[in-house]
Amino acid sequence: MRVLKDLIGGTRPATLEVPYNGSLDVDCVTKRYKGSTVKLLDYDNIDHGRFYTWGGLATAGENVCGILEEEIGITGSYLPDNATNGMVYRKMTPCFGSTIIQAEYAQKDAAGTDNYDTDMAGAAGSAALTGSTITGTGDMAGGWVYFLNGSCASYLHYIVIATTSTNVLTLGTALAAAVVSADDFLVILPPCVQKCLMDATYTGIKSELTFNSHTHPIMGISTWITAPGIPMQKLDRAKHDGLKIANARFYHQFALSGSDTVPNAWSQMYNT
Repeated sequence: MRVLKDLIGGTRPATLEVPYNGSLDVDCVTKRYKGSTVKLLDYDNIDHGRFYTWGGLATAGENVCGILEEEIGITGSYLPDNATNGMVYRKMTPCFGSTIIQAEYAQKDAAGTDNYDTDMAGAAGSAALTGSTITGTGDMAGGWVYFLNGSCASYLHYIVIATTSTNVLTLGTALAAAVVSADDFLVILPPCVQKCLMDATYTGIKSELTFNSHTHPIMGISTWITAPGIPMQKLDRAKHDGLKIANARFYHQFALSGSDTVPNAWSQMYNT
C-alpha cells in the first residue's frame, strides 16, 4: 500500500519517524514489510502506549494510524524495557480519515503467499459463474473477475449481479471458453465498498469472493487497472468488460476512516 494524498490540503502527509516494534510483548521476531499498515494497541493491552506496531496484531486493522515506509527485519526492533537496547524509530506516513491510499490486488503478498481465488465454474458462451463451496457472494455487483489461468486466462469480466443464495455471479459479457473450478482468478471489489480483506502481510488487498470474510473497514473510492500498453486508468465497464488483457494489475483507492468498532487512531482509539 502507498499513500497518495490527503483530501484536506491535497498534499501527501509528511513521513514521520515513530518508535516501532513489530511484535506483541517481545522484541520483534517477525519481518514487517514496507507498505504495511501501522497501528496503536487497545487501551487495555499490556503494550498500549509504548510503541507503534504492525496493523495485523491483536484485533486486526483497528486503531490504524499509518503506512510503514521501510522494510523491517526479523530482529533489530526492541521493547522499551529491553535490557540493553532502546526503541528503534521507523518511517511511517500517517493516514488520517481524509488520507487517500492505494492498495494492489496482487497475485501474491509481500511474503510470497498466494492471494487469489478459485472454485468457480462456467460454460463457454455463458455469463454465469457458479461456486460449489464458496458462500456469501452478495454485494459484489460492480466488481470484476480477472482469470489468471485456464481456458479464460487474462480475460476480464464485469460483475452485474451476485446472488448469495445460489452463489452465482452474473457477468456483463459471456465467457469466451469454459471455466472449471480449479481455475484461479482475482476478484476486484466494487469501488465504493466499506470493507475489504487485507492480505497476510497487510501490504495489499487479498482477493476474497466470500463477501462476509471482508473484515477491514475502508471508504472505497475507485478501482484501477494497468497492463503492458495500458496506462493506469479507472476500471470502466464500457471500456474493459470482456477484454483479454495479459499481465494486468489491479488497484483500489480508499481512505482508512475506520468504524465504531475498528476506528482510525487519529480520531478515536478503540478501548476493548
